[in-house]
Amino acid sequence: MSDTPKDHQTLTCRRCGTCCRSNPPALHGPDKNLYTTAALAKAHLVTFRRGEWVHDNVQDKVLSLDHEMVRIRSLPDFRTCIFYDHGQRACRIYDRRPLECRAFACWDPDGLLHMYAQDRVQRLDLIFAHSALGHIIAEHEDMCSWPQVQQLGPHVQEDPNGTQAEELARILEADQTMRRGLRERTGALEAELDFIFGREMTAVLPSLGLKVFRNRNGYRFQGTTSGTCQF
Repeated sequence: MSDTPKDHQTLTCRRCGTCCRSNPPALHGPDKNLYTTAALAKAHLVTFRRGEWVHDNVQDKVLSLDHEMVRIRSLPDFRTCIFYDHGQRACRIYDRRPLECRAFACWDPDGLLHMYAQDRVQRLDLIFAHSALGHIIAEHEDMCSWPQVQQLGPHVQEDPNGTQAEELARILEADQTMRRGLRERTGALEAELDFIFGREMTAVLPSLGLKVFRNRNGYRFQGTTSGTCQF
């Protein structure tokens, strides 16, 4: 009996697009040159900060990040990679695609399993730490600390009008002020800010079980029954 599979097509890419529609890839060390050679730009990327809850495609569960992760953006309100061409069922940057895309084969995920959590790129792997932008990132991390937000979250759930809620509102306002300031001073695109600063904190707070509302008097919060991972 031949050992050759009856359906050889199961061992080749059928260009079904499933992998491209199941959250874009994170970047790894060998992908740095895609940024330095402008195959990828700031507007193509998004930063997930250490401690954020994200969906892990490989383990198919929601996990808290041990380290910062830079990933290609997805289409608005979808999990599809921005470089996926639906009409052609193809990748627009196939010849310059990131390492995870090269390693992944849906019929044999072992290649991705062995490397997907290793040598992940962080923002300061792509931006010189002592540059003006590097200093802005460091200032934002100090003023808008995600670990601090995580600590405040449960207290604000219990008392949405207490002093912890006031502190959380100050952090959210600082996040918005820095984003607005960078846009006004440098003309940075909105999409670029999600790489430079990470996702807007108002968009990430639902993962901590908090709804955020803003009016002329500032921010107010409402606890939810459970956190939701938005990725």
